[in-house]
Amino acid sequence: MYKYFFCLVFLVLAKVVAAQTLFFNKMYQPLPKYNFAESIKSVLVLPDGYLLSGVGSEYPFIPTNAAGWYCFKTDTMGNIVWQKEVIKTSYKYLGGGLLQMPEGYLMYQTIKTFKSDDYGLHLIHIGTNGDVLWEKQIINENLYSSPCSIKHLEDGNLIVAGFTRNWVTEKLSDGYIAKLDTSGSILWEKKYGTAEYSDSFNEVLVLADGSLLMAGRRVSTTGKSQVWVLHTDSLGEKISQKYFGMGVYDAASQIIPAQKGGYWLAGISYPDYTYKSDGDAALWHIDSLLKVDFDTIYPRKGSDSFVGIHENLDGSLHLFGSDGQTDTGNGRLVKLSSNGTVIWDRSYSPDGLINERYDYLWDFAPTPDGGYVLCGQGLHTQSNIQDGWVFKVDSLGNTCFTLNCDSIAYPLGVENSPPLEEQEWFSLSPNPAQQQVTVSLPAPPTTPQQLQVYDATGREVQTHLLTQQQTTISTANLPQGIYYLRLQGHIESVKLVVLR
Repeated sequence: MYKYFFCLVFLVLAKVVAAQTLFFNKMYQPLPKYNFAESIKSVLVLPDGYLLSGVGSEYPFIPTNAAGWYCFKTDTMGNIVWQKEVIKTSYKYLGGGLLQMPEGYLMYQTIKTFKSDDYGLHLIHIGTNGDVLWEKQIINENLYSSPCSIKHLEDGNLIVAGFTRNWVTEKLSDGYIAKLDTSGSILWEKKYGTAEYSDSFNEVLVLADGSLLMAGRRVSTTGKSQVWVLHTDSLGEKISQKYFGMGVYDAASQIIPAQKGGYWLAGISYPDYTYKSDGDAALWHIDSLLKVDFDTIYPRKGSDSFVGIHENLDGSLHLFGSDGQTDTGNGRLVKLSSNGTVIWDRSYSPDGLINERYDYLWDFAPTPDGGYVLCGQGLHTQSNIQDGWVFKVDSLGNTCFTLNCDSIAYPLGVENSPPLEEQEWFSLSPNPAQQQVTVSLPAPPTTPQQLQVYDATGREVQTHLLTQQQTTISTANLPQGIYYLRLQGHIESVKLVVLR
């Protein structure tokens, strides 16, 4: 009997450990010996962890250009396994991206020489351990060319999208695409645009028929901007294009296929003249003919933008970006229903101090447990130096809010229950409830606490501000069912049953 009980406990524990969701919230100094400020620009999810790439600068904050470039791999807990440094004192770097390759990974960057104002493409193909397989720079005299997106083609080659400009003879840029072979050599290149606008692509999609779809913006000489979507064949010959927007300055940062057909686009929309008002995070849906059939904004206080978008199997959407005012900002992650209704909307900072400093997100990726890993940059409270920032959330957007916190794991399937290491931060009475329920904190709050109420699908249905140790809230308008209550900034939640 004892042996049977022991085996049963072992099997249960093994199942719990095997199926778990991880939280972590960490900052990194990938280039510590150079005393750089860092920003992590890209993330890939690997079977045994994450691959991240970013840039570093000798200044407290990263300006337009950076002198260092790095890539590092972490385990699933966010601990660094290996790191690759690219320090070029004669170059500056902007942005940066990662692409999974049949063998290893491709790091890509916009590179600028100190000798001139020429900008071009820098590619480094690395193996799974960070070893360099090949490296290539494509810098043309008098050209300012910047890659913003690289994707695989069916023939094994690569397609690059971005913008280009002859900085000697031209004041405005053109949208640009180039086909590269597997060693980074250009097979062909094309540019698109008009003389009256500065045009650029932020994203390229390779469609099922081999044709290409690019999204970005066109900006007039007066500063007004529209979203620009261009469809070409596999050789870059134009098929169709559309311009659209909701305000006077609109731009798309990413485009993805939609399960219902057509495409989703995420970006920003300014209601008034460029940069003289706060921009709003924006979402569009276009049909297969590139016609807009849905557009809306998701404003917050300050200037907001969506940088990336992902569609889930049920048609719901996750979008990430940043929000904030002139001197402060936060990371942002939003979940929407398939028709664009907000399910929940979260703000993040490395230490949980929302609107205290300027923290920014550059990339995110879905993880096998239904959550996301997000990366960007944040400021240390004490040193005021900018470092790389990476954190992991579950499917509800929960994470731990202690800087460089240890990873927290709990079983899948009960992610609305307290983690195994945590205790409840409040209690509910009565539970089950009918018309009202009293929330009791363990002690009087020193600052107001926001209580979030979710239904069984994860939709946020109520929020309440708790200013006392005990607060009674109404449940009269809630349908009968199961709900989960959570204090903002904490990962644990308490189940509430409402009866009618």
